[in-house]
Amino acid sequence: MAGRRNRLARSVRVASGLKETDRQVEANKTPPERAISSASHAPYGFQVQGALKVDAAVMNVVSDHLVIDSPGKIKLDSHTGIWWLVKNTTLQGYIQADGTDNILLHNEVADGDIKFSGNDGGAGVTALTLDMSNEGAATFNAGVTITTTTGALLLPRLTTTQRNALTAANGMIIYNTTDSKFQGYAGGAWVNLH
Repeated sequence: MAGRRNRLARSVRVASGLKETDRQVEANKTPPERAISSASHAPYGFQVQGALKVDAAVMNVVSDHLVIDSPGKIKLDSHTGIWWLVKNTTLQGYIQADGTDNILLHNEVADGDIKFSGNDGGAGVTALTLDMSNEGAATFNAGVTITTTTGALLLPRLTTTQRNALTAANGMIIYNTTDSKFQGYAGGAWVNLH
């Protein structure tokens, strides 16, 4: 780790315009925090526009990864409240603090889904898929458990006309506001559930 820090420190000093004699004198010192107006790091084009502050050289380029190693929290401060997710110069999506206490997760790719995945006992699973080609329809990989004691499950409430306009599929359940009935679609037809 110390070797990587020294290499990065030397790269930072080169980019910031320090003379060779300055680099030799400071080669074995922990560098102070230094603002850099612009810098680049080969071979993967690590670039900075604006100011980069390196404290104790905790940023490293290892193989094809940029490693930020911090003993504490890592703070990403965007004054616009937007963090872009870019792949090979193409904007894939972004995370945004929308200014109304909400966090927005946005997929910029047309009809590109948003998926929540994890590790279930060593096996990868997609727990939830939000289908953006279908207005964000949610598909859960497993059952949905509701544990509230102060609320209830609210089913879609449709008139008979709205219900008949659906592309119905067996297993659908709605509350029909025209008939004041819970209804389900089974065997190719809508039936009252009570």
